[in-house]
Amino acid sequence: MCKALNQIILVLFFVARASATIINVPADFSSIQAGIDTALAGDTILVSAGTYLENISYEGKDVALISESGPDQTILSGIDSNTVVLFINQESRSAVLEGFTIQNGLGILKYPGISDERFAGGICIRFDSSPTLRNLIVTNNSVPIDEHVNNAAGGIGVAYGSAPLLEDIVISNNQARYGGGLYSHHAAPILKNVTFSDNYAARSGGGAGFKTSTPTIN
Repeated sequence: MCKALNQIILVLFFVARASATIINVPADFSSIQAGIDTALAGDTILVSAGTYLENISYEGKDVALISESGPDQTILSGIDSNTVVLFINQESRSAVLEGFTIQNGLGILKYPGISDERFAGGICIRFDSSPTLRNLIVTNNSVPIDEHVNNAAGGIGVAYGSAPLLEDIVISNNQARYGGGLYSHHAAPILKNVTFSDNYAARSGGGAGFKTSTPTIN
């Protein structure tokens, strides 16, 4: 009985792998977000070199967004005064962002219609989301510095039960009131080979700030 069950599980595993799709941007879709909107869990969105002017959200999908040519040649540049990349729908470690430069983000409104507080200029990871971020350059993102508003996380913001893996990442030239490069609030990020340089915080945490958090730093 156990042997038969194991065989069924293996068959289902290989069927799932075989059914995964590779979506090419811009060959199949002109924008990265259009590729994500179409993708299903397990799919890969493969992005050609270039500069993409858009803000994207993973929408709770465990998909892999990977550049063909690495962060020096593949740039995701934010528009619309928002965070460049959002993981806010309980994405798992299987949600992957790899091989991009993330720039020109201004942060997401934490409480729309209630306050002007902004969080996470480049990449926002909240609400029990734990994606994999690998081989990135997160640079020139700026959550506006306002002495009357607790804006935080210029480059990357992690909050509320999230435990992402950050590996082989350069976080530079970002700014915020708290946590210029990275800010973690009630979270447990894992940092492996992450370089912080030339980030600025008006109050505390120029490179990185951790509040009520349990980070793992290698």
